[in-house]
Amino acid sequence: MSPVLDISQNHFSLFALPIQFAVDQQALSQRYRELQKEIHPDRFAGKGEREQRLAAQFAAYVNEAYQGLKSPLTRAEYLLKLADVPVDPQNETTNDVEFLMEQMELREALASLRAHSNPEPELDAMSQQVEQTLQVLLDKFEHKYTAKDFEGCKTCLSKLHFVSKLRHEIEQLEAQLFDD
Repeated sequence: MSPVLDISQNHFSLFALPIQFAVDQQALSQRYRELQKEIHPDRFAGKGEREQRLAAQFAAYVNEAYQGLKSPLTRAEYLLKLADVPVDPQNETTNDVEFLMEQMELREALASLRAHSNPEPELDAMSQQVEQTLQVLLDKFEHKYTAKDFEGCKTCLSKLHFVSKLRHEIEQLEAQLFDD
């Protein structure tokens, strides 16, 4: 088996990327394609069962690492994991009352859009607002990570989870309303 097939290396090393929040998506995709060629099942068809199993395990690892680095949210979580910062998105939340109130108001507005005769303009505006909020939070996370302010990173990450969930709910409503 090739020496590059090492599941003990971190995701950034696997893709030959610096350990930082900003990721060159083109370099990530190019390295992913290179690794996919290297671990393609046809390359291991004539090998033993152990080699085939290891190649399958590595393929799963490469896919997981690629998806994790491709998404800013999972990349942020992974960076904190590498820094030995415990993160529990299921049980951690933000104490920012203003932010939480804004999230409640947006969810209420989203729920009320179902009854509108023409919800598309409001849904588009809400979607743009959520995308802007996401970008602000991602920029803030990157700044805090670079400054090694890991508590600040955790706060940003908690807010990112809220906003990402809202984005998903908006996408679901769009699909229900307009994909008929």
